[in-house]
Amino acid sequence: MSERGGVDRTHASSKPQKTLFWGLHFIIILLCAWLVMGGLESMSSWSGLAVDWTDPTRACILLVCAAVYFVRHGLTLFYLLARRVEWGEVFGLTAFFAMFELGLLLVGGGVFRDSAIALSWLDIFALGLYFSGSYLNSASEVQRKLWTTSHW
Repeated sequence: MSERGGVDRTHASSKPQKTLFWGLHFIIILLCAWLVMGGLESMSSWSGLAVDWTDPTRACILLVCAAVYFVRHGLTLFYLLARRVEWGEVFGLTAFFAMFELGLLLVGGGVFRDSAIALSWLDIFALGLYFSGSYLNSASEVQRKLWTTSHW
C-alpha cells in the first residue's frame, strides 16, 4: 500500500465510494436549489422563524457556482482520479462540501442581512475569476490525463 498523508494513493476504482460521494454532493445541490426556490419561506411557516432571502439574485448566482463545482467534482471522481477513495474521505469531505456550499449560499443570499447588496463590477470580476479558474483547473487536468494515457 502506498499511503502518504493518511490517504491510500494506490490505484483502484472504489466505485461505491465515488458514487456515494457524488450522490451525497448531488443531495447538497438539491438542498441548495430547494432553498433558493423558496424552501426558506416554507420552512419559516412551520418553524415560526422569519427567514427570507434579502438577496435572491446573488443566491441564484451562488447556486450556479455550486452546480458548476458539482459537475467538476464528478469529472474529477469518475474520469481524472485514478486513486482509491476511502469511506472516511467520502463522509468527511461531504460534510465540508455541505458546510461551505450551504453556508456560502445562506450568507451570500442575505439570510443574515436586512437588505440586498447591489451587484457591481467586482461581482462580475469575481465570477470571471471563478469560471476562468474552473476552466483552467479542469481543462488542464483533462489535458494532463490525455497526455499521460497517450505517452505511457
